[in-house]
Amino acid sequence: MIAYAIDLVASKRVQIEPTVTHVLRGLDKVPEAFEITGNKAKYGAVNPAQIIVAE
Repeated sequence: MIAYAIDLVASKRVQIEPTVTHVLRGLDKVPEAFEITGNKAKYGAVNPAQIIVAE
């Protein structure tokens, strides 16, 4: 199932960009991610905030 989902995104048959509203960089941003995720309407978030741990 995961492989199928990856294929859909990779082939651009499914667009995920519109659902990514917040990207935070670094573990120090985890509390902010929880705040955004817990108060989506306040921050205009669609899904849980995404954390990038390493670049």
